[in-house]
Amino acid sequence: IKPATGSIASELRLAKSYKNSTQLNNAISNLSADDIINYLDQSSTTDDDNDLANSILEKELPSSEDYLTNENTLNNYLDRIEVKSLNN
Repeated sequence: IKPATGSIASELRLAKSYKNSTQLNNAISNLSADDIINYLDQSSTTDDDNDLANSILEKELPSSEDYLTNENTLNNYLDRIEVKSLNN
């Protein structure tokens, strides 16, 4: 993994000083889409892509109707797969 550069690098250094998730989320929200894309381009690997692809089982994905009827569908799904990855 390459070291972070630019705004992302400074935010990562500052992350240690954040006292709670609200402060961290506020800092992340100040990053531009280009900063985030550049960071991901520099720090992700083919293994990361493969791990993500392998962790998604279509039968476990929420239906399109779920997204229309429950605004927390994506967050619930992400929480569920995060718990699964922590248990593996």
